[in-house]
Amino acid sequence: VSKDDMITSIALDKNGDMHAAIYKSGIYGLDKIGWKLNVNIKQHYIKKFLFSNQSSGTINFISEQGLFQCNANYLKKITLPELYPEASELTGIVQDHHKNLWIGTNKGAFLINGQSIKYFNENNGFTNERVLDLYCDEDNRIWFGTDGSGLYSYDNDDFVIYDKSQGLNNEIVMSLAKDSKGQMYWGTNGGGLLSFANNKIKQEIIYS
Repeated sequence: VSKDDMITSIALDKNGDMHAAIYKSGIYGLDKIGWKLNVNIKQHYIKKFLFSNQSSGTINFISEQGLFQCNANYLKKITLPELYPEASELTGIVQDHHKNLWIGTNKGAFLINGQSIKYFNENNGFTNERVLDLYCDEDNRIWFGTDGSGLYSYDNDDFVIYDKSQGLNNEIVMSLAKDSKGQMYWGTNGGGLLSFANNKIKQEIIYS
């Protein structure tokens, strides 16, 4: 890995080892010796990737060409339904505790459960806005940061919306994370950093 390389995404495997996707090169892993090319994928700009819970060494990733699954020996495309041409750009990917894949798009999101694929938009409780980030918490709730509709969580086949009516001061939620104590944080575009616990939203002050 060179200092001049363009790193498009980073992720940890199930052992906690760091991996990085390099533009037009592939996915590298860091071991005791240094960085090693694990998957050679020169034809893709990898936006996001994750290590599958279904098969050791298998990686799911999204690129400008769609959704793919790979390991060191093969690469295959996962075809999404052509019924939803409006969801033309894939923006994020996460896997839940049941090994299902959730894919954020420029308009709604997909749930891939085995061979079954379901599309969520404003017609079934979600939003038509771009999904900027996804996160699966320890309770298997899926969280979606959106580009203007606030934050959504999905649990027990239902969506809960957090927007200005719940105290969210900016409805463009760009990033989601939790710390070691289980505290969730939401990064917004213009509203600063917010924390969420016990169903309460709190403004975090960052001193620079």
